[in-house]
Amino acid sequence: MRFVDTSAKQAILWPCSDMTDTARDADLRTTLDLLYGRYGATYLETDPVCFPRGYESAEDREVAGFLATALAYGRVAQIRKSLDRIGAVIGPRPAEFIRRFDPVRDRRALSGFVHRFNDARDMGLLFYFMRQILETSGSMERFFLAGYQPGHDDIGPALSSFVRRALALDCTPWYRGGRLPPAAGVRFFLPSPEDGSTCKRLNLFLRWMVRPDDGVD
Repeated sequence: MRFVDTSAKQAILWPCSDMTDTARDADLRTTLDLLYGRYGATYLETDPVCFPRGYESAEDREVAGFLATALAYGRVAQIRKSLDRIGAVIGPRPAEFIRRFDPVRDRRALSGFVHRFNDARDMGLLFYFMRQILETSGSMERFFLAGYQPGHDDIGPALSSFVRRALALDCTPWYRGGRLPPAAGVRFFLPSPEDGSTCKRLNLFLRWMVRPDDGVD
């Protein structure tokens, strides 16, 4: 295989024209095997996806996965450090912790938490939003599916609905009057296609929730 620049802007992988079909297939297999070996199951140990996969139950994985993708921005070392801190707070049963989360009692556990430009208030309010989601829908999945229509061309409308309904939940313990300010840090965890966001981390969460048993896309 060789790289051929066809647009002067990006390189694409292209088979050498003078190779036989057999040689080309063998070369392709070697290349793909090398990529799989590098980014297979062992690679997950360096990826934030290992955080939710540390839990066995589906409900714990979806809660831990949502928190992990919310923090999946910045340097890998910082992401892992922040996830270690959050893991110590939510304990071995994340879903149970979120269902019992008390804004007054439990906010002390997040004291001093900072992940780049998000702080303890942002994370505490995300916990509180998730508690309300579990209370009203039973799971993150069912809350998301309430805005999903099979007839949609893509996942954008479902993501927009998910974010819109999540941000409309009660925020009174953190903001008086229950009005979420436009600049509230928790909004960074919940971007919407309606605002022009590509929703990279929310889509990452959706992919994580449907990964096969080996954890690789």
